[in-house]
Amino acid sequence: MPNTEKKEIMVWDKSMGNFARLGEVPIRNLNQDYYINRSSIHYTKYKKEDVVKWFTDPEANEKNLRNASIYLYEVSPHYRRLINYFAKLHTMAYIIEPYKLDQSKKIDTAKLKETYIKICNYIDKMNLKHEAVKILTTCFREDVFYGYVYETTDSYYIRKMPPDYCKINRIEDGCFLYQFDFSYFTSHKEDLESFGEEFIEKYELYKTHRSMRWQSLSSKRTFCLKVNEDINFPMPPFIGVFAGIFDIDDYKGLQKARTEIGNYKILSLKIPMEDGDYKMEQEDALMYYNNLLKVLPENIGAFLTPMDVEDHDFQKSGNVDIDNVGDATKTFWNDAGVCSLIFGGDKQTSATLSVSIKSDEQMVFALMNQFGRNINRLLKQIDGRYKFKIQFLDVTYYNQQETYKSYLNAAQASLPTTTMACAALGVAPIDMMNMNFLEDDILHIKEKFEPLKTSYTQSSGEAGAPTQEEKGEQLSDAGENTRDHNSNQEY
Repeated sequence: MPNTEKKEIMVWDKSMGNFARLGEVPIRNLNQDYYINRSSIHYTKYKKEDVVKWFTDPEANEKNLRNASIYLYEVSPHYRRLINYFAKLHTMAYIIEPYKLDQSKKIDTAKLKETYIKICNYIDKMNLKHEAVKILTTCFREDVFYGYVYETTDSYYIRKMPPDYCKINRIEDGCFLYQFDFSYFTSHKEDLESFGEEFIEKYELYKTHRSMRWQSLSSKRTFCLKVNEDINFPMPPFIGVFAGIFDIDDYKGLQKARTEIGNYKILSLKIPMEDGDYKMEQEDALMYYNNLLKVLPENIGAFLTPMDVEDHDFQKSGNVDIDNVGDATKTFWNDAGVCSLIFGGDKQTSATLSVSIKSDEQMVFALMNQFGRNINRLLKQIDGRYKFKIQFLDVTYYNQQETYKSYLNAAQASLPTTTMACAALGVAPIDMMNMNFLEDDILHIKEKFEPLKTSYTQSSGEAGAPTQEEKGEQLSDAGENTRDHNSNQEY
């Protein structure tokens, strides 16, 4: 029977200085005994008192805090939404611009354009919108993303390395680099081949020289980001909300218990007495008691007693019902420094919400600047007379329309922001060039299509000026009130 097993093709990538796997990176072989006999993944359930204790020495408890953050990300919908909010806030809008272009010398425009298109295609191959979200999610959850790059002529993949076996040890060109603990493969030998040639070679070196347990990886392949750049050890950015998550669960449990107690009833059957003697035989009293138990629902109990029974209410005095779960949830968002209105909290002013989001955006922009430096470090290694760099624009899904309009107005004033306007709309540089060529040179859309007749293109009519909403501008609180009540309507 012929061997139909798929063979992995290996190619020599000179720019990376090592073997690169073509198109795919194997993660696991499910036919191996290791995976067949392997037990399911189990998360440790953490206690609030343990997590709070780790706060006192976060450097010594780096692993515990990271694993606690991963656990809370899996079990807490509030924490998951918080992490995903920051990880997916940026639109990944970017432009490619010349780097160190000496205009005092004659520039080969044809070569410059050729190189520009080459770099645009290279960045497009990275699939940043997909890779970046995975990286940023790890960063906001664990503080540090340790990555290893695999690429071929038409594919690009950044593998997340096991954080327990990685340590940042130096900075190159403003970017963090790390060492890897090769003892990892002592207990994960089945994964060694999927990591590639560099790991195989350095693991063999470690087996020969045990002092080579921690080794640096090729800087051409490492990709490392850290949210808390001012702290020299990993610490999840939002550890301040860990206690709040436990408080929400605690209050939910208390609220459930209070509801159950509030719905529970108990009936007391008083046996009549006269002059210290029962007026009813014990057998008769038990008969009526047992008959009652047969018809009582589960949340109602009964008992026999010769004494008067008084009820005691454990509910809070007054008519105010305090929502402890809601208060704990608000405290969680306040501890995170994020406006709860984004996630369906109480109504606040639009101005307050806008300011809160802008503060959140600054945190993301800082990390994206670091992301850009890592990519530019890799771009510098590409041979060529002309160099280019990537610049991530300060565009989020909340300021996208505002930023686009700003770039467009600047372009209409002859400033070089056309590519920025396209990027703000979500159009990558290479897509901008390709679509422009297709529409102008192939389909001749601008010559064949006539503008639709609107209030902008008509010189007369009763259309009036466009509203703020039509222009993509945000209404103030007063404007929203005017719109809701038609205060400007004339009759």
